[in-house]
Amino acid sequence: MVIRTQESLKIEDLRNHSGEQMAALRGLLAAGALAQPDTHRSDFFEVSDAATTFYIYVSPVNGRILLVAAWPKESATRPEAAGHSSGRAAA
Repeated sequence: MVIRTQESLKIEDLRNHSGEQMAALRGLLAAGALAQPDTHRSDFFEVSDAATTFYIYVSPVNGRILLVAAWPKESATRPEAAGHSSGRAAA
């Protein structure tokens, strides 16, 4: 699935991510990011750039995007969002 937004769209940050991470996510979504749906949670997706994977929620009601978590793409472990489990075992 591809998610594309307007670059000026506000993305709500739930966990105080860096400005650099927010800008990277905004750019990905403006360009049309390939999104992997979370098979356990409706309307949650993972999108990635070369360095970071972002876990987002897209509201089906108003299209609002919430950044839930972000982790380095090469890392074997990742910070777990409260209540989030993608079904993959963390090392």
